Amino acid sequence: MTSSSLFISLLRPAVLHILRAAGFHGARATAADTLVDIAYRYLLLISEKTAEHTLDNSIDQPGVRELRMALEDAGALTPQISSAEEQQFFDDDLRGLQALEAWLDGDVHKEIRRIAGLEATSGEVNLDVEGEREDFLSVLKKKHSKTGEESKFQGTALGKQAADKLVRIEGNDDLPSIRAWQSQHKRKLADVEHQAEFIENISAESSPLSDI
Repeated sequence: MTSSSLFISLLRPAVLHILRAAGFHGARATAADTLVDIAYRYLLLISEKTAEHTLDNSIDQPGVRELRMALEDAGALTPQISSAEEQQFFDDDLRGLQALEAWLDGDVHKEIRRIAGLEATSGEVNLDVEGEREDFLSVLKKKHSKTGEESKFQGTALGKQAADKLVRIEGNDDLPSIRAWQSQHKRKLADVEHQAEFIENISAESSPLSDI
C-alpha cells in the first residue's frame, strides 16, 4: 500500500462522518470515493501551500499567517483587504480565520463530532478522561497494540517520528557514519576533478611541436 492510498483510507471515515452529519443516510461507493479523493487533494493542496509560505518567510514552523495565506490560495478564505492595505495599516486581516473559528465552535461542527463519536449525545454521561473522547484511529491503534503503547507504530505514518540512528561502516574506524563517508567521497571526487582540470589546462598551454 502506497502512502497516498493509506492516507485516503484514513480520510474515508472522516468524510463519511461529515456526510452523515449533513443528513445523508446512504451514498453510492463511487460518489463517496469521489468526495474522499476531492478532500484528499484539497488537504494536500493546503499543506503544500502552507509549506511554501513557510519557506518563503524563512521560518521553521508554520503559523497562523502561513495557514491563512494557504487557505486563501486554495479558495477557502476570501481576503477582505489586500496585502498592500495590510502593510499600510500594520495589521493582519483575520476576519476570515475568525469566521472559520466560529464555524468550528458552531452547531454544524459539533454535529460532525457527535456523529464521529467525539461528542457525548444528549443525556449521555461522558466518562472519558479529561472529557476528551478518542477518534476511531486512536481506538484502532490501541486495539492492534497488545501493550497499548504507540511504540509499535513509531517511525511509521501512524506514529511518532523515529529518532535518527547512526549507521556505522564496518572496517573503517575513521568513518563513524555514512554521512562522514559521503563527505569524504565528495572531497575525493572534487580532488579528481581538480586534477583533471589542471592537466587539461597544462595541455592547452603547452606549445605544439614544430614541423621537422
